[in-house]
Amino acid sequence: MSPERPIAYVLGRFPQASQTFITREIRGLRELGVPLLIFALGSLPPTQMDERDRRWYGDVRFTPFPVGWSAIGANVRLLLKDPRAYLRTLRMVLTLPHRHGILRLRALALMMFGGWIAREIERAGGCRQVHAHFALAQTETAMVVAGLLHLPYSFTAHARDIYAAPSALEEKIRGAALVVTCTRYNLEHLRALCPDVPADRIRLVHHGVDLPTGPVPAEFASTAFPRPPLIVAAGRLIEKKGFDILIDACSILRDRGIAFRCRIFGTGSLEKRLRGHISAAGLGTEVEMAGWRSTAELLETFANASVFAMPSRISDRGDRDGIPNVVLEAMSVGLPVVATQVSGIPEAVEHETTGVLIRPDDPEALADALVRILADPPTAARMGAAGRHRIHAEFSIAASSERLAPLFGFSVQS
Repeated sequence: MSPERPIAYVLGRFPQASQTFITREIRGLRELGVPLLIFALGSLPPTQMDERDRRWYGDVRFTPFPVGWSAIGANVRLLLKDPRAYLRTLRMVLTLPHRHGILRLRALALMMFGGWIAREIERAGGCRQVHAHFALAQTETAMVVAGLLHLPYSFTAHARDIYAAPSALEEKIRGAALVVTCTRYNLEHLRALCPDVPADRIRLVHHGVDLPTGPVPAEFASTAFPRPPLIVAAGRLIEKKGFDILIDACSILRDRGIAFRCRIFGTGSLEKRLRGHISAAGLGTEVEMAGWRSTAELLETFANASVFAMPSRISDRGDRDGIPNVVLEAMSVGLPVVATQVSGIPEAVEHETTGVLIRPDDPEALADALVRILADPPTAARMGAAGRHRIHAEFSIAASSERLAPLFGFSVQS
């Protein structure tokens, strides 16, 4: 197929505040001139999207109700047009070996979604490949579309879809023309999971972040912290983020007589429990649950902070972070990071160079690392500057887009 034909992206509910890396990836590819058709299995208002991404939000095509006339009509047309392909695809999606049998019922809805997307692609003049984000329902829908239109499919695997809720993952990998993942840690796991799949079909592309404007300094001019120094953390308030460990570390700091403030940004299912934890520890003055903030608002806070804390852990269900984008964003403005040695985090945070890495679930180690940063502003400034250089060189949107586009068959002019 001609490289000018678009890539069809299949997303889940869109846009989600916790998945800004997807909107940035799409923007980066569009800026390179890669043509895209974008589909999503559910809609959310774009109120939390960056203004640059709201410009193309109107191009996203959201699937209709799976048993509505639009989806039914599309599937009937495809069945009549190529009954063999339709029935083969239906059998494929119904017989995927899911860990939970209830997902086979979901497969019927995904077949309807996939049929509707396939018809939309036909109406748009076709595409060269179908690509999904997350190896869950999105990838199964992409497999349906690919089967109906006789196209290759690919997907990007992230974290929960690999470790906490894998769903016929090996079958999806073996059938894909390309599997992309966002950390070397994931890459090694996926290649080991399917050693029979050629290694060049499972590829690493780190997520990119927006770079702050302005020159990259050799070292920050300021080597003094505001008083009291500010510790910041951000992310969904769920088990794998480890914010309870950060609260325990703050208790240790207070008991050692160290002055500080800590602000934890985010929302999630553990918010009430974490607020109770803060109250029970008597940390109402020092620790604030600050709610959700946009990336721009977080960057403003980072400019006045002393250190960023990311106490990630592996949850009881096996869920874990990849490389949290908020870590990359903190590094992009020169904030030193204290984080755990979990999953792909060490691929961004270099111990003793851009921050400090510690064991997960260890509040004493976290407190010691925070004290080390807070007690040594010159070292913190050096780590922050090194981190900013690292993000500019390896984790920008431009860099990630230029690595991804050739995997889809598009040449990139240097």
